[in-house]
Amino acid sequence: MDNELTQPLGQLSPLYSLGTEFVKGQGGTGHVVTDEDTNALRLATQIMHNQDVESGRIQPQGITAYQGGPYRVGEEGYDNARIGTGEGHASYGYGHYFAESEPTAKRYRDKLSGVFGHPEVLEQFFTPGETVPSYGGGRDKVIAYDPEARLATVQSIDANGNLGRIRTHSTTPDLQQVNATFKERGLEPFTPGYMHEVSINAHPDHFLNWDKPLSDQNEHIVKSIFDARKDNPTLFNVFKPHLNKDSTGMDFYQSLAVQHPDGYEGASNF
Repeated sequence: MDNELTQPLGQLSPLYSLGTEFVKGQGGTGHVVTDEDTNALRLATQIMHNQDVESGRIQPQGITAYQGGPYRVGEEGYDNARIGTGEGHASYGYGHYFAESEPTAKRYRDKLSGVFGHPEVLEQFFTPGETVPSYGGGRDKVIAYDPEARLATVQSIDANGNLGRIRTHSTTPDLQQVNATFKERGLEPFTPGYMHEVSINAHPDHFLNWDKPLSDQNEHIVKSIFDARKDNPTLFNVFKPHLNKDSTGMDFYQSLAVQHPDGYEGASNF
C-alpha cells in the first residue's frame, strides 16, 4: 500500500475536494490508500449526485429506449387505447413496450411491419418480366400483377431454365425475400415501419424485475411493496403470501392484477 497513490483527495480533482471532508466523516483518511477510502468516496459521490438531482441543480438522465413498429407516433405521443394490440398483447403487463437495445427494436419493427401494407413494394417486387422466388422453392417468372386484387400471375422455371406451368396466386413475400430480390436487381432495400427513440423519465432501479424473486428485487421496489401496508392494506394482504414464498416479480404482478379492481392497468399503476 505504501507505493500506491497518496496525494490528499483535494489535490486530485474538484470532485475529490468536495468529497474530502465527507470521506473522513465516513471513516476514511482523506487519502486514496485504503479500501475504506475508496468505498467512502464512492458513497460520497453518489450522495452528492442524489442531492444535486433532488435540488434541481442537475437533471436525471432517464433511460434511453427504442420502439419499432408499423405505425408512426406523432407529437401527441403514445396512445393508451392501443395498449394490448401489439404482438405480445401486453403479455408482460399493461403498458407501452420499449427496448434498451436499438437492434432489438428494429427486429420488432421488421417483424411487425412486413410488406403487406405497402402495395407499391409488392408491385415493384412482381414486375412483369422479372423473376422472383417461388413459394414452393425454385424461381418463377412474373407474367402480370394486379395491384388491386394483389394477384400475381407467374410461370415456373425449372433447374435447367425451362418455363413450366402458369398459375395465379396471392401469396405475399416476406421482407427477407423482398430485399434479397431487390438486391439481385440492384435496388435499394425496403425498410418497413418506423423507429422511435424516447427518453423515459425513470430510474432503472424503479422497475419490477420480471424474473427475479422478490428478495432479489431492488431496494426501491421492496420498500414500495412494504409501504403498501399503510397505503393500501387490503391489497397488501392479497400479495402478502408471495412475500413468504419469495415469488418472482411475474407471480407478484399477476396476483396483484387478479385482485386489483382495475386489473392489469391497476397493477401497473400500483
